[in-house]
Amino acid sequence: MVQLDSGRTAGGERLFSPRTTRELWTLVTPIRIGDPPPALAPLRPNFNGYALGFGVHDYRGMKVVQHTGDFPVMSRVTMIPQLRLGVVVLTNQESGEAFSALTLRILDYYLGAPPVDWKEAFRRTVSYPRFRDAPQSDEPPQPGNTSSRPSLPLEKYAGGI
Repeated sequence: MVQLDSGRTAGGERLFSPRTTRELWTLVTPIRIGDPPPALAPLRPNFNGYALGFGVHDYRGMKVVQHTGDFPVMSRVTMIPQLRLGVVVLTNQESGEAFSALTLRILDYYLGAPPVDWKEAFRRTVSYPRFRDAPQSDEPPQPGNTSSRPSLPLEKYAGGI
């Protein structure tokens, strides 16, 4: 709610300014837009990128601002600022498809969009060629180069220590 109210708490205290909100949600790093698998075609955005800590794209003509959590509890916060709508999905697993299917169903409800079986659409992407042709292995991934070290002393990097 603080994010959707430009930094103001329910009690009216301001934690940050509306200007900060605009800065946080403004695209900094554009991300190339590719064509999703056919079952997910409605998800192709007109813009997509990374803001200051948030993913930003559009969905059904609305700007969407998102942030994901991290281990051990997975979460995704999705906001449509224009509607002052925030959706939080918490799970105890790591499937991005599960987050997306749940979130999209809720967004579609609030947007009055025709119902889509997002769970089925994401299930069908598993058989999409770029996934199907990926080599499969039961072996755990091997660590990278463990002897790699920074090329400069730490104090030479921005901010110093």
